[in-house]
Amino acid sequence: TTNYTVTVTGTNGCTATDVVVVTVNKTPPTVGTTVTSASIPCGGSTSITGTGASTYTWQPGSLSGTTISVSPGLTTTYTVTGTGANGCTNTATRTITVAPCGSVLNLKLFIEGYYLGAGLMDNVLQNQFVPGATATQTDTITVELRNTTSPYSVAATVKTILNTNGTATCNFTVAGNFYIAIKHRNGLQTWSATPVTLSSTPLTYDFSNLITKAYGSNQANMGGGVFAIFSGDIIIDENIDLLDQGLLDLDIANFLSGYEPSDVNGDGNVDILDSPIIENNVNSFIFSAHP
Repeated sequence: TTNYTVTVTGTNGCTATDVVVVTVNKTPPTVGTTVTSASIPCGGSTSITGTGASTYTWQPGSLSGTTISVSPGLTTTYTVTGTGANGCTNTATRTITVAPCGSVLNLKLFIEGYYLGAGLMDNVLQNQFVPGATATQTDTITVELRNTTSPYSVAATVKTILNTNGTATCNFTVAGNFYIAIKHRNGLQTWSATPVTLSSTPLTYDFSNLITKAYGSNQANMGGGVFAIFSGDIIIDENIDLLDQGLLDLDIANFLSGYEPSDVNGDGNVDILDSPIIENNVNSFIFSAHP
């Protein structure tokens, strides 16, 4: 802003003076951004460049510079404040989209009631007349990733096919350090002995080759160095007890067959052949072990 003093002299020799104030409005810069890539994979990075100003500051991160390199863990919007040569400022934003972190978990496990020996389980789904089932499929299992600190909440869950050779593959949209929790319609909930680290590089966890692979060594010994998840938790309360035995007895009396949780040996029928497994686990006071 500048003050101009104007003095005017008339023809009669008289003079007059006035002050004229001239204000110049500064124009803020037109700030923009360019980016190497606005979408990055989990763990990736990209560069953002400010345009239209002289200097730049960035949030989040309180970064400065014309170009910044960022590696956000989640989709993040960055705000840049650009300052022009005249000291005026303006802002612009740029969103960097991050693909969800994924992980692959390959499992090996057996279920006590379905185990035939020699590293194979029965093709239970076919025995129970499930449409589309194949001879290499045993049953479905639910696999949970549990956080490693109390209350050990569920971070992710998938339902997958358990094959007759004990293998199963799980694809998760998260990565990190987790306990593995296995759930089955008549199997006892079983957790990994310790947390495992999952990433985009496939990880294999084999419950079957050591009893200690399960939390609290809580598995059935099938002989020959093979271990399996206990069968018989029909009511899914993490205990194998008389409540399960009572439900089995009722289903036997009703001559149930097909896809039934009480078909503990997986032959397609609920009958007295299912009783010994539950009776043994009831007498052994088997219950789930986990943090």
